[in-house]
Amino acid sequence: MSGDDVIHWAKDGSFLVINVARTLFDWPEAVRIDIPSNAITVLERRHLGIYRWVVNTQGEVVAGLGLTRTGALRVVYREAPGKPFETVLRLRLDDPDDDGAEDVYIARIDAGTQKGLVVSRRGGDFWGLHEYDFRTRTFGATLFANDKVDLDDLELDRDGNVRWVSYTDDRRRVKWFHDQDREFYEGLEKSMPDKVAVMVSSSEDRSVRIVRTS
Repeated sequence: MSGDDVIHWAKDGSFLVINVARTLFDWPEAVRIDIPSNAITVLERRHLGIYRWVVNTQGEVVAGLGLTRTGALRVVYREAPGKPFETVLRLRLDDPDDDGAEDVYIARIDAGTQKGLVVSRRGGDFWGLHEYDFRTRTFGATLFANDKVDLDDLELDRDGNVRWVSYTDDRRRVKWFHDQDREFYEGLEKSMPDKVAVMVSSSEDRSVRIVRTS
């Protein structure tokens, strides 16, 4: 088997879910691994054209990113396991306006509300972070967007809330959503004004942090 793409880690640490392909030529399956028993359960078997499975906040497989037979990008979704998948978004590679939809990256899906966070151009020129209702297939509030550059990356905390997003203009920049992180980062930049500092990781209580500078 190949692949070790972790798509969910239970908040209590009891299990994780990964996308894994049996060979380099297979579409991936979504597999649950219980800890510490290492018991393996296949949550969703491979589907033709689906290259990435997405779980909700409970670790249930409810969405997938894939390709149609004509080469269009698509997002499939269902409200709960056992229900059929439906295509909720579609984008033809040669026609960004096809179906009035957008190519997206799904950052979070809430199991209770069927709402989530997606990275999308949302009809504009640059990638931003937006709320999305998978049940009604409509966009909500914009959490971050820049009218000159794309969103580069983001991180969610263990509760599924946005911790930070980053973008690059003349250098990498970070917008923090947690006051504690923002205060630490601002102090870090003041202490090293001639360097670019990137927080790589931190302990859950943020008492220990790993920072890369360049």
